[in-house]
Amino acid sequence: MLQSTSWPDPRSLLDERVRGELEGDDGFRALMAFLLRSGPCAVPSRRRAAGISRRSEASFRRHFPAVFRVQWRAFVTGWRLECSQSRLEDPYTSLTEVARACGFRSEQGFSRSYLARYGKRPRIRRLGSD
Repeated sequence: MLQSTSWPDPRSLLDERVRGELEGDDGFRALMAFLLRSGPCAVPSRRRAAGISRRSEASFRRHFPAVFRVQWRAFVTGWRLECSQSRLEDPYTSLTEVARACGFRSEQGFSRSYLARYGKRPRIRRLGSD
Protein backbone atom coordinates (compact mmCIF):
# COMPACT_ATOMS: atom_id res chain seq x y z
CA MET A 1 0.00 0.00 0.00
CA LEU A 2 1.13 3.55 -0.66
CA GLN A 3 2.52 5.61 2.18
CA SER A 4 0.62 8.49 3.72
CA THR A 5 2.17 11.86 4.30
CA SER A 6 -0.90 13.99 4.99
CA TRP A 7 -3.23 11.75 6.97
CA PRO A 8 -2.63 8.81 9.27
CA ASP A 9 -3.68 5.35 8.22
CA PRO A 10 -6.94 4.98 10.16
CA ARG A 11 -6.07 1.45 11.21
CA SER A 12 -2.89 2.74 12.83
CA LEU A 13 -5.06 4.54 15.35
CA LEU A 14 -5.36 1.24 17.16
CA ASP A 15 -1.64 0.90 17.76
CA GLU A 16 -0.36 0.14 21.25
CA ARG A 17 0.01 3.81 22.20
CA VAL A 18 -3.60 4.64 21.42
CA ARG A 19 -4.93 1.41 22.89
CA GLY A 20 -3.23 2.36 26.13
CA GLU A 21 -4.89 5.77 26.08
CA LEU A 22 -8.27 4.17 25.45
CA GLU A 23 -8.08 2.09 28.62
CA GLY A 24 -11.09 3.04 30.66
CA ASP A 25 -12.62 5.05 27.79
CA ASP A 26 -15.41 2.77 26.67
CA GLY A 27 -16.87 5.49 24.45
CA PHE A 28 -13.91 5.81 22.10
CA ARG A 29 -13.33 2.05 22.18
CA ALA A 30 -16.95 1.61 21.07
CA LEU A 31 -16.39 4.11 18.26
CA MET A 32 -13.24 2.37 17.04
CA ALA A 33 -14.96 -1.02 17.19
CA PHE A 34 -17.85 0.39 15.15
CA LEU A 35 -15.49 1.86 12.55
CA LEU A 36 -13.45 -1.30 12.18
CA ARG A 37 -16.56 -3.47 11.99
CA SER A 38 -18.25 -1.19 9.45
CA GLY A 39 -15.20 -0.73 7.26
CA PRO A 40 -13.70 2.37 5.68
CA CYS A 41 -16.65 3.10 3.41
CA ALA A 42 -19.08 3.60 6.30
CA VAL A 43 -17.87 6.68 8.14
CA PRO A 44 -20.50 8.21 10.40
CA SER A 45 -21.05 11.94 10.70
CA ARG A 46 -19.29 13.68 13.58
CA ARG A 47 -22.64 13.90 15.39
CA ARG A 48 -23.19 10.13 15.05
CA ALA A 49 -19.58 9.41 16.01
CA ALA A 50 -20.06 11.55 19.13
CA GLY A 51 -23.20 9.56 19.97
CA ILE A 52 -21.43 6.23 19.46
CA SER A 53 -18.62 7.40 21.74
CA ARG A 54 -21.21 8.57 24.31
CA ARG A 55 -20.16 12.21 24.18
CA SER A 56 -21.72 15.50 23.26
CA GLU A 57 -20.51 16.96 19.97
CA ALA A 58 -18.55 19.63 21.83
CA SER A 59 -16.86 17.06 24.06
CA PHE A 60 -16.13 14.84 21.05
CA ARG A 61 -14.61 17.78 19.16
CA ARG A 62 -12.26 18.44 22.10
CA HIS A 63 -11.39 14.88 23.07
CA PHE A 64 -11.01 13.08 19.73
CA PRO A 65 -7.88 15.01 18.66
CA ALA A 66 -6.45 14.84 22.17
CA VAL A 67 -6.64 11.05 22.16
CA PHE A 68 -6.00 10.24 18.50
CA ARG A 69 -3.69 13.16 17.67
CA VAL A 70 -5.64 13.94 14.50
CA GLN A 71 -8.71 16.08 13.84
CA TRP A 72 -11.95 14.24 12.99
CA ARG A 73 -12.03 15.68 9.45
CA ALA A 74 -8.51 14.45 8.68
CA PHE A 75 -9.40 11.04 10.12
CA VAL A 76 -12.53 10.83 7.94
CA THR A 77 -10.60 11.82 4.82
CA GLY A 78 -7.99 9.16 5.51
CA TRP A 79 -10.67 6.55 6.12
CA ARG A 80 -12.42 7.48 2.85
CA LEU A 81 -9.15 7.30 0.93
CA GLU A 82 -8.58 3.86 2.42
CA CYS A 83 -11.99 2.89 1.05
CA SER A 84 -11.01 4.06 -2.42
CA GLN A 85 -8.06 1.66 -2.71
CA SER A 86 -10.09 -1.46 -3.42
CA ARG A 87 -12.66 0.40 -5.49
CA LEU A 88 -10.00 1.78 -7.82
CA GLU A 89 -9.11 -1.77 -8.82
CA ASP A 90 -12.44 -2.15 -10.64
CA PRO A 91 -11.84 -0.74 -14.16
CA TYR A 92 -15.60 -0.56 -14.84
CA THR A 93 -16.30 1.91 -12.04
CA SER A 94 -15.75 5.55 -12.97
CA LEU A 95 -13.69 7.80 -10.72
CA THR A 96 -16.83 9.81 -10.02
CA GLU A 97 -18.56 6.64 -8.80
CA VAL A 98 -15.54 5.74 -6.65
CA ALA A 99 -15.48 9.24 -5.17
CA ARG A 100 -19.18 9.23 -4.32
CA ALA A 101 -19.11 5.67 -2.95
CA CYS A 102 -16.31 6.69 -0.59
CA GLY A 103 -18.08 9.82 0.66
CA PHE A 104 -16.47 12.55 -1.44
CA ARG A 105 -18.74 15.18 -2.97
CA SER A 106 -16.90 15.34 -6.27
CA GLU A 107 -14.28 13.58 -8.35
CA GLN A 108 -12.11 16.70 -8.16
CA GLY A 109 -12.17 16.76 -4.35
CA PHE A 110 -11.37 13.07 -4.27
CA SER A 111 -8.49 13.50 -6.73
CA ARG A 112 -7.01 16.42 -4.73
CA SER A 113 -7.16 14.46 -1.48
CA TYR A 114 -5.75 11.34 -3.13
CA LEU A 115 -2.88 13.32 -4.65
CA ALA A 116 -2.12 14.97 -1.30
CA ARG A 117 -1.97 11.62 0.49
CA TYR A 118 -0.34 9.35 -2.07
CA GLY A 119 1.56 11.73 -4.33
CA LYS A 120 -0.19 10.61 -7.51
CA ARG A 121 -3.60 10.95 -9.05
CA PRO A 122 -6.12 8.11 -8.68
CA ARG A 123 -6.32 7.77 -12.46
CA ILE A 124 -2.59 6.91 -12.52
CA ARG A 125 -3.06 4.45 -9.64
CA ARG A 126 -5.84 2.83 -11.62
CA LEU A 127 -3.56 2.39 -14.64
CA GLY A 128 -1.35 0.21 -12.45
CA SER A 129 1.57 2.62 -12.15
CA ASP A 130 2.07 2.06 -8.40
